[in-house]
Amino acid sequence: MVRWMALSGLLAAQIGLAAPVYKVIGPDGKISFTDQPPASAVTQEIKAPVNQAKVVELERDPKVAAVTVYAKQIIVETGSRFCTMNAPSTTHAVLAARDAWRERNVELTEKKNRVMARLMSFDERTRLAQRSERENEAVLDKMRAAPLAEKLKWCQAVPVNFAAQELDPSRNPTLVRALREFDAK
Repeated sequence: MVRWMALSGLLAAQIGLAAPVYKVIGPDGKISFTDQPPASAVTQEIKAPVNQAKVVELERDPKVAAVTVYAKQIIVETGSRFCTMNAPSTTHAVLAARDAWRERNVELTEKKNRVMARLMSFDERTRLAQRSERENEAVLDKMRAAPLAEKLKWCQAVPVNFAAQELDPSRNPTLVRALREFDAK
């Protein structure tokens, strides 16, 4: 099953990465990337980084780190709302995973707010929020159109996905350092 991760395109655009690539998470949890849209109705388009070193270099920038945390926070919040509305049997586990994510990332989300307030104009933050909403809605439209069994399967996997390194900024030492050092400057 292919799972979505909202706003990855937003994140990639914010940090200036290259051409579109589609991320596919298979039923066995293995991640693969392709330049062709997968057949599934639920896909994730991202921008392919030039190389991992470039991504790490970009993540050292406090503004990029803040936007990264912002994107992941929106993914967690939106995923939680989606599952409580579309797969009610998963509500308890999904909300517990969301709350655990919030607890692990409270320091980073607070620092993200300070960094964005200091390094981004009100207009930039507004455009970011508007673009986030548009991209999020596009992903949600695909999820809403998915068969109920696919929605349920995705929502059952949410607790594991919310704790995965990919969605948990607290597990990215480069981002943590960039945001912590920003306040120290």
